[in-house]
Amino acid sequence: MKPSTFLLLLLFLFPFVGTAQQVKYYDVQDFQLKGQADQATGTYQRLTGEDIEALPHRVQELSRNTAGIYLDFWTDSPIVNLRWEVDQYRSLKNMTPIAINGFDLYAENEGSWQYAGVAVPQEKQSTANMLRHGDGKMRQYRLYFPLYTGLVHLEIGIDPGSRIWQQEETSSPGRILIYGSSITQGASASRPGMAFPSLLSRMLDVEVLNFGFSGSGKMEVEVAQVLSQIPSDVIVLDCVPNPSPEEIAQRTIPFVKRLRQSQPSTPIVMVESVFREHAHWNTDLQQNVNLQNAAFKKAYQELLGQGIAGLYYVSSEGHIGSDHEATIDGTHFSDLGHYRMAQKLAPILSNILNGLSN
Repeated sequence: MKPSTFLLLLLFLFPFVGTAQQVKYYDVQDFQLKGQADQATGTYQRLTGEDIEALPHRVQELSRNTAGIYLDFWTDSPIVNLRWEVDQYRSLKNMTPIAINGFDLYAENEGSWQYAGVAVPQEKQSTANMLRHGDGKMRQYRLYFPLYTGLVHLEIGIDPGSRIWQQEETSSPGRILIYGSSITQGASASRPGMAFPSLLSRMLDVEVLNFGFSGSGKMEVEVAQVLSQIPSDVIVLDCVPNPSPEEIAQRTIPFVKRLRQSQPSTPIVMVESVFREHAHWNTDLQQNVNLQNAAFKKAYQELLGQGIAGLYYVSSEGHIGSDHEATIDGTHFSDLGHYRMAQKLAPILSNILNGLSN
């Protein structure tokens, strides 16, 4: 083989030899995360502390999923890389690997958040390039964490000649706590930033705490005890899909009263269950959803009658539109469903927050 032919073959097989970008990695433990209870600072968990030992075992497990946790940072790096390890690489039939085990990156562009890239997981330990060949301008980014797994370690990689830092916040724009089911946790968004709590955070420019516990948002009073200790400007209860009508009748009033005991003036928004798409073709399921919502509304009315103030009620009408096209499996939201849910709640929450500031 001629030398020139051999050289061309090398260039064809290894076109990037000698041109790989250098990357400097930073441990995310050194940054301040958002979307966590205050007592969870310094970990990748949504909840920590002695109180969670009293919670149902499944809720304790799910609290280690990083749904809703995110990192805001500034950098002028033209590249953003990640390397991370999850506690368990998980697979769910109705969700993407990116949503379960991966990351989602947004960039601030002319005053709005714009999708910038995803980190696609490979296995328990993964590396990914989320942003490449950027313009090198200093701007703010938001990194959303996985929805349905826990995180062991995470590093952000940037160009060695660039900077990465967090801006010190001078005032809090608002804090919304959402307690709910698998839909709240993020099923079945295609990527972490598309879960409706994260959409609400961007729409309203506030911090949103995602306490969706898949299949386990059942309003145990022990959960109310833990949530009541987390400072919040608004509390949203989107938990009707999980408990039975009987559990809703028994637990709603004690749950709300326990929240109100610790946060006497915090607005509490009570949201009915979405009407599940396959309930249109299943009379038993249709009846169950109707009974769930009826029990929730009755409890709301009884709470008002007992003088519990600061309550707001949101019916299921129009949660995800009327064209029957917004779910993955008849129950869990597609990206369209999450977007419509966020659009439904955003003006309600905005009016409440505006009222608090006036």
